[in-house]
Amino acid sequence: MRIGLLTTSYPRFPGDISGTFVATFADDLRAEGHEVEVLAPEPRDATESAPRDPTWVRYAPRALERTFHGAGVPDNLRTDPLAWLGAGTYPLALLQAARRRVERWDALVTHFGLPAGPIAEAIRGARPHLCVWHSADVHLQARLPRWTRGWLHRPGLAHWVVTEDARKRLGLGPDTVVEPMRAVLGPLPTREAARRALNVEGFVVGVLARLVPIKGIEVLIEACAELDDVTLLVAGDGPERPRLETLARARGVRSRFLGWVRGPGAKERVLAAADVMAFPSRRLRSGRSEGAPVALREARLAGRPTLVSRAIDAEEGLGDDEWAAALRRVRQSPPAVVRPSASASMAPRALAALRAARDGSRRAAGT
Repeated sequence: MRIGLLTTSYPRFPGDISGTFVATFADDLRAEGHEVEVLAPEPRDATESAPRDPTWVRYAPRALERTFHGAGVPDNLRTDPLAWLGAGTYPLALLQAARRRVERWDALVTHFGLPAGPIAEAIRGARPHLCVWHSADVHLQARLPRWTRGWLHRPGLAHWVVTEDARKRLGLGPDTVVEPMRAVLGPLPTREAARRALNVEGFVVGVLARLVPIKGIEVLIEACAELDDVTLLVAGDGPERPRLETLARARGVRSRFLGWVRGPGAKERVLAAADVMAFPSRRLRSGRSEGAPVALREARLAGRPTLVSRAIDAEEGLGDDEWAAALRRVRQSPPAVVRPSASASMAPRALAALRAARDGSRRAAGT
């Protein structure tokens, strides 16, 4: 099968955390023998070749391609007025690029339901379409008027969401695929080798995240300030980085902010060096929260103890005032962690959803 994959996020360089789950999704389909052509927004700041050779879609002069990648669309729009340009031009550029290619595709997959989903619906004809939703796109679609949801229920269209809450918010049926994106890791170095490479010591609290408000990193800094001999190891970048580095210094927290980790094995070094991986994400005033962070599944796949906020796990997650005590417990009595087996390929469920969408389209057409 020849599949067109339309997305707003994709790795810009080897080791980039941006859109890794989209690349993994495409790789899983390719591993089953299918051809996958990826269309993604051209990155303004790419200096190395992307690991899987997508077709980059130019949507503005290079200096104005500020909407995607980096901090992510919501925070790019929040912090950079020029990023709003691409919010209007990329959908049109993606539509034009996909329309030129659609005749050679047998099916379409879209990642991030908005804006890619409606674009695929506009051009697919009788081809099946699988629309994959994550978090910010779910939040946006759920806030739009109900009459804008008509396209979600067209024959030939299947949906994949990463949480049951997302399915309910979108008003999708029980046949929707509900499954987080798959995590993939390379070999882990030894703890000692990773710590030497990263120059960290003591009790190491690790973070893999974009540095944006929804990640709640300041809560973790305040918690670390209550402990002795702690190193906060932060892999990621974003508009909050200067403020967070200043806060860590002011609170006397020994910290290393690595920026974007690049290259084979870079992410694995962070995971191997950490005594615990922390995910203090929060629910924003707008109501937006994270879906199912791939970094959390990567940490568990690496066998690291993990701590999460209530925004991720409403029943067992931590409140803002509970992080310091939780870190103390992990340091004093490291929990026994059962390292899960590698998650299965996403291709079988994706292909089954596409077949069901194709059959539904044929039934609706009476063929």
